[in-house]
Amino acid sequence: MATEPVLGYWALRGLAQPLRDMLAHAGVAYEDKQYSIGPAPEFSPQEWTSEKESLGLEFPNLPYYIDGDVKITESSAIAKYLGRKLGLVGSTEAEIIKLDVAEGIIQDISRSIAMLCYDKDFECKKVEFTDNANIQMKKLSKLVGNNKYIVGDKITWLDFVLLETLDRFVQLIPSCLNAHANLQDYQKRILELPNVKKYRDTPSFQQIKARYYGPTAKFGSGY
Repeated sequence: MATEPVLGYWALRGLAQPLRDMLAHAGVAYEDKQYSIGPAPEFSPQEWTSEKESLGLEFPNLPYYIDGDVKITESSAIAKYLGRKLGLVGSTEAEIIKLDVAEGIIQDISRSIAMLCYDKDFECKKVEFTDNANIQMKKLSKLVGNNKYIVGDKITWLDFVLLETLDRFVQLIPSCLNAHANLQDYQKRILELPNVKKYRDTPSFQQIKARYYGPTAKFGSGY
């Protein structure tokens, strides 16, 4: 009997949430291995470090994905592997190019909110970030346009990355999508996909629902 794949990451959303949503959508049975972080002030990573060298990973890191003989680290590499395996990739050169461009745009925007949430001056910098958030939302709105998903009617691995980015912005700035009906519809569309909706009702997700970032984050840690 084949062993189920294993997705390993901290017990939080972080870099792994798009992967979890993607696997749920595709109906893949897998082990969602969530490593606990120790209590303050040490926030010990011992649960992970005690086994990281024993998993056969070439570059041990979180997240990792083990699927039989395939052992991958780096969230983007895992997402693209799953995209290819599950048919969640572009079908034409034009779609592949659009995904490549969109990936860079989404990564920049996602990085900006993460940097803010970990910034020691979060409360002060949040004001300017909020004032300028619509610039970021306009880019994402343009990216989606009138499409159901980034490349049109077909969902791809990158849609799950964009979903998580939108979730984080809405958590920080609840009104950020008010001027962008297409992004509201887009977010709702993916969250209502049957398998995604079912997964997000599970204890596995509910226990990390508010943990967008690690425990040292000034916002969105959920700890």
